[in-house]
Amino acid sequence: MQLAFFICELIDEKHIHGLVHYTNNVKISKLSLLNSFTALFEKEVIIRPYENYYVDKSLINTRTDIELGIPNYDTMLKELRDFMFDHRDSLYRQYFID
Repeated sequence: MQLAFFICELIDEKHIHGLVHYTNNVKISKLSLLNSFTALFEKEVIIRPYENYYVDKSLINTRTDIELGIPNYDTMLKELRDFMFDHRDSLYRQYFID
């Protein structure tokens, strides 16, 4: 959701050129992110870590000409969850089984 908001802002900004790594510069592992999804959406899913492989694919924002103001992961995931619940009957029917 935050990326969509940012793209809308960029459409009006004519002075921004080049590559923008849209990130809050806070690293999070895939395991931590998946566990956050599981907890926030209250799903009973077991995610097993695989510790024999590690790759850091973190993005770093090196731009000083843009103030990104990206919230933390918990806030972004809560916004996503709330949006999905608010639009569960129209956009996200397939994800909600009552």
